[in-house]
Amino acid sequence: MDNSTGTYQIWSVPITIQLVDVEDKTDVLLLNDFELKQNYPNPFNPNTIIEFNLPVGSDVSLSVFDITGKEVVTLLNEFKEAGPHKINFVTSKFNLSSGVYFYRLDANGLTQSRPCLLYTSPSPRDRTRSRMPSSA
Repeated sequence: MDNSTGTYQIWSVPITIQLVDVEDKTDVLLLNDFELKQNYPNPFNPNTIIEFNLPVGSDVSLSVFDITGKEVVTLLNEFKEAGPHKINFVTSKFNLSSGVYFYRLDANGLTQSRPCLLYTSPSPRDRTRSRMPSSA
């Protein structure tokens, strides 16, 4: 507002706006990445799902290791096509005890690993033993 006359003045300035095309590449990136996802559920008993993605078809090894680094299970050792994959790890087949384990994916010269926690319920026999008084 111009204080001397009490009138409003409007100024205009030409602005050039360049349009930019934005493309969502999230899906493309996910399909092109080598990725080992966190298992779910975690902690788990008696099974868990392990998902991974391969950018190209390749020979794949998916193994489980105990806390000392000893390989205890080989879940996969075969060729897999490019794309997403899902493995159901059923622990009852392998007689594993409760604890922290690591699963590792090796494919096409790339490696990723993640931790997981297995919780196994005590057997009825073990629960009975823990309630018995110890003899001295």
